[in-house]
Amino acid sequence: MDENKTEKQRHITITTRILLVTMLVILVFTVFSAPVSAADLHVGLSQTYSTIQAAINAASPYDTIIVHDGTYNENVEVDKSHLTIHSHNGSSFTTVSASLNPDDHVFNITDQTNVTLEGFEIRDANGTSQGVAGIYMDNASDCNISDNIVMNISATGWNNAFGILLWDSSNNTFSFGSISDINAPIWWDFYSGSDSHGNSAENITISSYPTTISFTYDNGIAIKSEETPPAGGATAAFLIPALGNSRI
Repeated sequence: MDENKTEKQRHITITTRILLVTMLVILVFTVFSAPVSAADLHVGLSQTYSTIQAAINAASPYDTIIVHDGTYNENVEVDKSHLTIHSHNGSSFTTVSASLNPDDHVFNITDQTNVTLEGFEIRDANGTSQGVAGIYMDNASDCNISDNIVMNISATGWNNAFGILLWDSSNNTFSFGSISDINAPIWWDFYSGSDSHGNSAENITISSYPTTISFTYDNGIAIKSEETPPAGGATAAFLIPALGNSRI
């Protein structure tokens, strides 16, 4: 009788353990296979975040940052991948200005992938101790940069000014925007370093020259402003080989 009772208890114990292990496996599988829940983070007056940078700091991969109308005086460091940052109503209503700290890039996307930046007027960097860019990308890949107006980027002394600058950045897409008023002793509206590959640009107005550009150029490409031609003169994009690999 005692042996039968012991055998039953042993059987119950084994069954219980199997049941617990099964439940644990199901729980672990459920947790790790759950879909990523992306969030919308809102920036602006009376919104959750007052600055774009604060929203980026709080964001997780695959989140979307929606920037409402206004002027944002900040230098934005995009230090997370798989992030979408776009204005609520487009570049005519949403400005990001480096006026409070002009000696730095307006947007800096470094060591990230799959970042979307869309619908901003980007302006007012002025390099006095270093080169500056409206949009600076270093080791960035598979990003989508669209519908942005980059303007009023300047530098003094031996420093360079860039509308958009790419270093070691590949497979990025630039579309539907404009670049103008880039001023410095040495300036480039759009500069792609020689270690940047497979990038494409289209439907971008460069300075006073409305043009469509599209390139995939393994040795890098740079597009430099020229003076507006006389009335009735031809309009063109000026494609100039990149100037080696020295960084700003």
